[in-house]
Amino acid sequence: MCGIAGFFQRDHQDQSCLERMAAALAHRGPDAEGFFVEAGVHLAHRRLAIVDLESGQQPMISSNGNEVVVFNGEIFNHLELRAEVGPNLFSTNSDTEILLYGYQKWGHELFNRLNGMFAFAIYDKAAHKLVLARDRLGQKPLYYAKRSEGFTFASEIKPLFKVPFIDKRLRVDVLPKYFAHEYIPVPQTLYEGVWKCPPGHWMSVDLNSLEVEIKPYWQTTYKNIQEHRSEASLMEELDAKLKASLKYRMMADVPLGVFLSGGLDSSTCLALLREMYPDRELMSFSVNFENKSFDESSYSKLMADRCRSLHHESVLSPETMLEVLPHIETCMLDPIADASIIPTYLLCKHARQFAKVAIGGDAADELLGGYPTFAAHAMFGHSAWSKPIQQLLLKLSQCLTTDMDNMSFDFKIKQTLKGLGYANPVRNQVWLGACDLMELQALFPDHRQLSLDLIYAEVLKYWQQCDAIDPMNKINDLYLKTYLTDDILTKVDRASMMNSLEVRSPFLDVNVVEFINTLPHHMKRRGQNGKRLLKNMMRGRLPNVIIDRPKKGFGMPISHWFRGPLKDLLKARIDAAPAPFSRSTLQHWFDEHQKGVVDRRKPLFAYFMLQPYL
Repeated sequence: MCGIAGFFQRDHQDQSCLERMAAALAHRGPDAEGFFVEAGVHLAHRRLAIVDLESGQQPMISSNGNEVVVFNGEIFNHLELRAEVGPNLFSTNSDTEILLYGYQKWGHELFNRLNGMFAFAIYDKAAHKLVLARDRLGQKPLYYAKRSEGFTFASEIKPLFKVPFIDKRLRVDVLPKYFAHEYIPVPQTLYEGVWKCPPGHWMSVDLNSLEVEIKPYWQTTYKNIQEHRSEASLMEELDAKLKASLKYRMMADVPLGVFLSGGLDSSTCLALLREMYPDRELMSFSVNFENKSFDESSYSKLMADRCRSLHHESVLSPETMLEVLPHIETCMLDPIADASIIPTYLLCKHARQFAKVAIGGDAADELLGGYPTFAAHAMFGHSAWSKPIQQLLLKLSQCLTTDMDNMSFDFKIKQTLKGLGYANPVRNQVWLGACDLMELQALFPDHRQLSLDLIYAEVLKYWQQCDAIDPMNKINDLYLKTYLTDDILTKVDRASMMNSLEVRSPFLDVNVVEFINTLPHHMKRRGQNGKRLLKNMMRGRLPNVIIDRPKKGFGMPISHWFRGPLKDLLKARIDAAPAPFSRSTLQHWFDEHQKGVVDRRKPLFAYFMLQPYL
């Protein structure tokens, strides 16, 4: 796991700019750095050494000198691919080498053969082009920018601004999208002319013309639904695929542990690992809260004891948050309004004291319908409710006492009713986002292009492109392409790499993803029972209290803290709100929250995390 950066500028041979780019990525790779400069091509690499500690240095050059690669990630099936390419070509045990010789053998067909998480760039000297690729679901980031002077790319946005021909200009037009999604959807960013390579895509940059082509190499599909297989056989296959995925993810030459929340997904990972490695010492890590409505420590301790893991805990307090927040804001530059970035950061910081790799349970909820929103879709359908009825119910819901605790009853009721005025897929995004269209109009009163088609363009496109017949499978697909990529995986990548920690999730293995996408939706969720196949597979292997407990989520008590230790900082940021924001709207939401009239945690936190970049 590493950080990569580079640029092409004709007749430019100065390495100092490249060194500044690499320095901005030092947290992603503290173990080593390397550079390549030739014919205007500049490549930089910061290494977090995980596999082949002695001989995996980058940039790596093929034996004939034609290809040069910088790579961030892990290729879990590199040993199998080596056998196909021809093992005599290889001079190291590093998975990086398969990118060089796999590209020589298969060209861009290599990308779909890779099982892993990756972002990489290959300089093809003979073709005089750069070839870049990003993994299927976006576990590893890849940003780029092009100007008439040249092309540049990096694992994060900050290094791009070290290149002289890239200027830093905010895009005011994407601000409403940020509040509607709590992130800026792929391929856009907060900055003019800076883009994210979409997951499952590869890029070709012609270094003669600077023409950039972006093409998909992988797409989700729901065509081959396995309607007639028994549940027992499907559970058996899911079990085998998860264990194969875990075996891949245990490959490391450094200490490794497991993130353990005490929920179904992380508990499944730990329990399967204990079955696979009965005598191996396993470490687990969790973060706890002083506020009991957010704390899951009793469940994580139960699982740690059951699986005999060496368990490490840390506690997130308001004081700790204030301590780590400036560092998180300094590193981001691609803001997300997911408050769990803070406990995730603390979890990674704590785990890094004992391990260099951690296994997590990300993507199970998106793949298997684990979120409460899936139950709401099943209950309320997919069409918009009549506005008068929805508005009446919303008005009645104001009689409920506002409770600032985690996923409180009144919060769920009010958020659900807010979304019912929209048809899917917009409804799903309204449930997830910080603001709906009416709230955006209040926050940006002078914005002339606020419409459903503009604000929700990405979710509307994905909904239309999805080949699923069952609308609930279309919801699964929407989560994979939006919330998982732009929120969950972005959060985990930032929080882990700020602490030089690699995080791997077995549920993100391509074989697991493609298998689950062939399941009929009733095998994923039936009624209120989400992740049905996984729960039934683990019944008897996990305590029932772990399997049957409601989905909790990895939240934090931001609602309480905005009325306590973060109140003054939030108020100061609102007082500094620039155009195009309505400062009076932000102040009104702040006052409502302070009085306990309305829980405004979502829009207030979205603004709170964005303001340092304005």
